Amino acid sequence: MVAAGLILASLAAIALGKPVKLNGGMRVLGRRDSPPAGYSWTNAAANETMLSLKFALAQSDPSGLEDALYD
Repeated sequence: MVAAGLILASLAAIALGKPVKLNGGMRVLGRRDSPPAGYSWTNAAANETMLSLKFALAQSDPSGLEDALYD
């Protein structure tokens, strides 16, 4: 019974908590005022259009990552 109360209190604290502002908040690292050369505005994409978005992250140990994922 005590454990259930502790869990309920923890969940309430998480749900009602506010995020902590670290190092002065978020910063804009890069910004473009216009599209890069070779790109042009033609029209907005349709609501049904699925856009593909990919991120590339710097890898310090690709083989170690592969081993960890396959374990």
